Amino acid sequence: MTIRSQHKPSLREFFQSLAELTVSYLQKRKYLFIQPEELNSKLKSGNSIIVVDCRDEDSFSFMGHIPGAINIPYVSFMKNHHKVPTGGTVITVCYVGYYSRAAAQRLAKSGHKSVFSLIGGMEEWEKLNYPLNTDE
Repeated sequence: MTIRSQHKPSLREFFQSLAELTVSYLQKRKYLFIQPEELNSKLKSGNSIIVVDCRDEDSFSFMGHIPGAINIPYVSFMKNHHKVPTGGTVITVCYVGYYSRAAAQRLAKSGHKSVFSLIGGMEEWEKLNYPLNTDE
């Protein structure tokens, strides 16, 4: 599932999201990290987990995503983070783990209690040959 914004981000919005990403690295971390192996194990066991993929829509749809993940591209994440369901464990993922950290920080600061960022992102997930869904 992709949560689409109503418009393409402007150059100003892009730089604002980049600034927010930078600031998130300077703040005290309010989330934890999770290894791909641990996430894969939790998904197999049927634990209630919400996976939020912060990559762009094309990467999510055509390069593949973790089964069951929702897509909120990072460029629009700061405006749409409230659409992430509350009450369960949330794991953020991106290409290699940078944007997902900022997204995890935002979710933790906005009241989510159990937030993780996937170490190594989708690059590591794919290296380990873990399941992927595509919209092709």
